[in-house]
Amino acid sequence: MGRPNQNPLLDFRSTHDDAWYSVVKLVLSKRNTILTVKFANFDEDKDEGFSVDEFKTVKELDDFVNRFRPACVLLQDEDCYDLRRGSDVCALIVQGDEEHKFYNGVIESVS
Repeated sequence: MGRPNQNPLLDFRSTHDDAWYSVVKLVLSKRNTILTVKFANFDEDKDEGFSVDEFKTVKELDDFVNRFRPACVLLQDEDCYDLRRGSDVCALIVQGDEEHKFYNGVIESVS
C-alpha cells in the first residue's frame, strides 16, 4: 500500500472508473515520455501511466488535464451544518468491504 498522504494537493479522476482519488506523486519518465499518476493509499499496480503519444489533439490533452483538480477538503461532523442546497461535495460510495469510490455531487436537499 502507498504511503498515507496527510495533505494531498491534487485529486485525479481515474480513467478506469471515473472516481476521484488523491494523488501522492506524479512521476515523469523523460526517457519513455510517460507521466505516471501514483495514488495515495494504493499499491503500485493501481498507478495510471500516460504516454505523450496517446494525445493526438489539443482536446485530448485538455480532457486529460481536466482530470486533475485541487484536492478535496474533508469535512468534519461539525462542518455539515454549513452545507446548503447547491453546495458542491465529493461523495463517498462504499461498495463492499474494501471498495470506496469518490464522485462529485451537488446537495439537492437538506433535512
